[in-house]
Amino acid sequence: MFKLSFQQQILGGFIAFLVCGFSLAVISYNSVNTLQEASSLVDHTQQVLTTNAHVLQLITDAETGERGYVLTGEESFLEPYNRSSGVVIPTIQDLRRLVADNPQQVSRVDTLNFYATQKMAEMGNILKARNEGGIAAGQQMILTNRGRTMMTKINGITNEISNVENKLLVIRKAKSVDTVISTSVIIFIGSVIEIAILLLLLSFIRSTFKEQKSTEQRVLQANDKLKEISEENTTKNWILTGSSTLDRSIRGVVDTNELATIIINELAKHVEAQVATIYLMDTAHQSLKLSGSYAFTHRKHNNNVIMLGDGMIGQAIFEKKPIVFNNLPTDYIKVTSGLGEAVPHSLLIQPFMFEGEIKGVMEFGFANPISIEKMEFIEMVVDAVGVALNTAQSRVQLHQLFNETQQQAEELETQQEELRTTNEELMRKTQSLQSSEEELRVQQEELRQINSELEEKAELLEERNRAVDQAREAISQKAE
Repeated sequence: MFKLSFQQQILGGFIAFLVCGFSLAVISYNSVNTLQEASSLVDHTQQVLTTNAHVLQLITDAETGERGYVLTGEESFLEPYNRSSGVVIPTIQDLRRLVADNPQQVSRVDTLNFYATQKMAEMGNILKARNEGGIAAGQQMILTNRGRTMMTKINGITNEISNVENKLLVIRKAKSVDTVISTSVIIFIGSVIEIAILLLLLSFIRSTFKEQKSTEQRVLQANDKLKEISEENTTKNWILTGSSTLDRSIRGVVDTNELATIIINELAKHVEAQVATIYLMDTAHQSLKLSGSYAFTHRKHNNNVIMLGDGMIGQAIFEKKPIVFNNLPTDYIKVTSGLGEAVPHSLLIQPFMFEGEIKGVMEFGFANPISIEKMEFIEMVVDAVGVALNTAQSRVQLHQLFNETQQQAEELETQQEELRTTNEELMRKTQSLQSSEEELRVQQEELRQINSELEEKAELLEERNRAVDQAREAISQKAE
């Protein structure tokens, strides 16, 4: 039966360990690269979707302001138009640069640029007619429906761009453990609702235009509607700005605690919270650990670690939904500034999850009762926060795994070197023993030869003795 020698067994084991270690290192390295590549592609696609939606929002704001001014003559309605008209085309150019790697998307963006240019020119002509010919001239140009036709084409093109990018986003998210929730659908639906309200309002005004008194009443109603739409647009722009700022701030951050601190600081500043904290889940100890804060100095019964189920934070974790508290006790939590300390009036506790698993909780303190807009903004970005922190934690775990693999490889190499040294020492001792055996064999051969010579000499001596004895006997006989 075939049997491996000691040296072959050691060498075979070493090769097996090296193969396993190298394979594990390659898998870990590829996993890290795949995660980074997928995250980069998801971020790029999200940026394309955001820019595309922003183009549509800018055109919608410009049209809303333009029509409000035509109907009312109030200069304040021109503010959205003036703000949007100068940045629509540059924003479309930014969108074109983002999709430069996709020829079909580039073609769509070029078409969008064509219609957007015509739309902005058409709105400029309407405003010019309104300024020169009055409200009748401006409304007459609006009633041609040319602007509506172009807006429909713009909506169609932006929808096509969004559909292609959303498909890419689904494919790229499937390759990554991270999921970034896209808000492009919500923005698109909101834009469609705004356009529908505006078209309904214009249709209603046109149907009652023949009656002067009724027209004046409808104009007043239109003013109220436009103000409401403007406020909604302001709120949505505020939400979009906060989301974009948060996305830029956390992009590229890999350390979990640093990421948590950036997130809580950016969110607290945007919602104008007086104090804020963020706790991350420690599944090993079934607790929440304070990982970042904003203007935080003291809490009643303050602990940096909170066990699951303890207090209001534990209740929010248990229910997996936000909890709002008003009229907080004066000693519950304090806000620190250069002028001293203050006590917040209301408190929002917002847990965040990833794929249904609690990843942590955020806490915001406000001097006044929290508004619905701020709660909607926090609820909108909370999924992105969960994805970002889960991604960071996954990166940390992969990095730790990679370091452990390297350490094991180094230890294995050290052990192999020790075994090699031991084997060489054994070989040297074996050679020394073989040399000693050879010397002993030579000595034994020399002794054997000496013994043979002594035996021969003994036989000769014995024969001489016999000869002497015989000679003595012969002499004795002769003497007798």
